[in-house]
Amino acid sequence: MPRRPAQSQSHIKESAAKLATQEADLQKKQAALNDLERQILVLRQAKSTPEQKERITAEEERLARLKAATAAARIDTRALADDLSEMKRLVARLEEPPAADQLEQQKKVQLEINALRVKLAEEQGKRTELENEVEEIKNVLQMKIRAAAAVKGPAPAPATAPAPVKAPAPVKAPAPVKAPAPAPAAVVPSPAEVPQAKTRLEREMELLALKKKLLQEERDQAMLREALNTARREVNAALNMEHKAVDAQGRHIVPQWVKNINSYSTAAQTIRMRTKTKADEVGGEGLSFREKMLLFASAGQNSLEKGVAALNMD
Repeated sequence: MPRRPAQSQSHIKESAAKLATQEADLQKKQAALNDLERQILVLRQAKSTPEQKERITAEEERLARLKAATAAARIDTRALADDLSEMKRLVARLEEPPAADQLEQQKKVQLEINALRVKLAEEQGKRTELENEVEEIKNVLQMKIRAAAAVKGPAPAPATAPAPVKAPAPVKAPAPVKAPAPAPAAVVPSPAEVPQAKTRLEREMELLALKKKLLQEERDQAMLREALNTARREVNAALNMEHKAVDAQGRHIVPQWVKNINSYSTAAQTIRMRTKTKADEVGGEGLSFREKMLLFASAGQNSLEKGVAALNMD
């Protein structure tokens, strides 16, 4: 059931009380944080002893936890304050007498809802692309770790001097994400088709919820991009560091983990091509269970090979 004006006013009072409690709690956290910072400063200025160093380390760890808790509380409090302000504006709008063009106004609200749905679907598609690239980089790093664990030392240099090895290409930035096609009209009926399907309050509440969801989606994407940039920098640093390795004669050494990845990628690709050729010739029923599973997993493996393609030597 939609929330009536009286219920909305009650909800506003409850939210206001909760906000006051959170603000008081935030002030206490901030005061404790300031006090702890002063204590650590006094400890640092005092004569240094092993016991004091251990205490400073423990207090700094406690300070880091308190800072994180205070930052989280500040974000929650700000979000609750924003929600309360939005709810007050919404209730004030709904308490106004109906306008003569109320139906036209509701059509505009519904159009804005539809546009937000399409925008949200586009942003979710972008987030999926970012998540996929993060997974690809993680897979590359995992393969590197497994290869490094299996190889105790670099492969011996060949008798003849090898040709200079080109540096592996850095991990590239993700390609621009194409926006998904808008949903068909049948999925989201226009207000002209169902003018009474939703009440005015329901539309306004849905519009508010979509705006909040879109904002959260944008925040999540910002965090993902930061994680992706960090991972990309780490991969590039590892590649550049290993590329500089040389033997006693000053000749470049191809890292063993790169050789392992290249061999694995080439062999796996050959097997998958043979399996796909057999499937095209005899059909799916002519494949063994193992071949069917290999064919099923090939799409995911092809995605992985995009991540390791930057590691292949020319």
